[in-house]
This record gives sequence, C-alpha cells and structure tokens, in this order.
Amino acid sequence: MISGLGYGLTVVAAALVYLGSSNQPLLASRRWRGMLPWVGIAGLVAAFVLLLRDRGAVTTSFILVTLAMLTWSFLPVMVGWFMRGKGKGR
Repeated sequence: MISGLGYGLTVVAAALVYLGSSNQPLLASRRWRGMLPWVGIAGLVAAFVLLLRDRGAVTTSFILVTLAMLTWSFLPVMVGWFMRGKGKGR
C-alpha cells in the first residue's frame, strides 16, 4: 500500500516538474510555472521517504529515478501527440 502510494506520487511529482518547464506547450500561464517544479521536487522527496519505508536506500533511489525518467520520457510525447491537432508544439 505504501509502495503504491510512493510510485504514484513519484509519477505525479515528475509530471509537475515537467509542467514547470518553459519548454512544454501544455500550460501557458507563467504564474504557475515558477512554483510547479518546487512542488514536484517536494513530491519526489516525499515519495522517496514513502518508498524508503518498504525498500532499501539503493533500491528506493533506483525506483524513484527510473519512474521519473519514464515519466519525463513519455509525457512530452503524449503532450505532443495531444497538441498536434491544435497547431502548438510544432
């Protein structure tokens, strides 16, 4: 249960870090972009603590980095695919 919560929080926090980037076309408001990466980093730290309760430190680090990397790899592709018909992201 705790591990599943840590996995989900890792993916959501990594998505928030991505949404805070100035290179993504999904959020146009600059007001939220400054705060989202910090909320995402805090979420990654909280996810690390949650995963650390069930796993060792090295395993937790590997899981966290792997899930964040997968999120940061697939989310831009999905956003680009979603925005392709709207003329943005090209």
